Amino acid sequence: MAEEVRYHVPLMHAFRDAYRKGDSRRSPRDDGEDRAPSEAEAVRRRGLSETQIRDTVLEDIGAILSTVDLQSAVEIDDLPHVSRSILNFGLYDIMHLTSEDSRVSEIERNIVAALLCYEPRIRRDSLQVEWSQRIDDVQQKIRLSISAEVDSRPVNIPVDFTAEVDLSACTAVIARGAERK
Repeated sequence: MAEEVRYHVPLMHAFRDAYRKGDSRRSPRDDGEDRAPSEAEAVRRRGLSETQIRDTVLEDIGAILSTVDLQSAVEIDDLPHVSRSILNFGLYDIMHLTSEDSRVSEIERNIVAALLCYEPRIRRDSLQVEWSQRIDDVQQKIRLSISAEVDSRPVNIPVDFTAEVDLSACTAVIARGAERK
């Protein structure tokens, strides 16, 4: 039976996992005795599967695409460091656009810029965003097909997904695409 490839655990995963389990504030007792490794330590040693890496990346991308950035509400043109910082996390407010608006193509550029700025695991040269189709003009939704490679060890992981962007609610729903090999 072929051995499954295990991937390096990103640092952020350790914090997220501890937070979800409610043990982020607990510290292991060090009484000098040998102890079994905690579950978090075991995961770090064991590594993550390709599916687990994809799931965490897609979860984070969903957060980026469903968050309105600071510059949508506050003028920050004269604050270049703020415009590139986590304070400006997310997409520019698209609620004022309709699917018939000529500026709706700006959404694609906005998504590319946000993903490259706030998702460092994505390889810049691999990111592709394309219109897959327009959806129901009454509901004001558009669908984009997005593919990229996640920088990982021992090998990069391809991710393909569809982002259904609701222009009226300024939210995005992420659906996993076909997995490439």
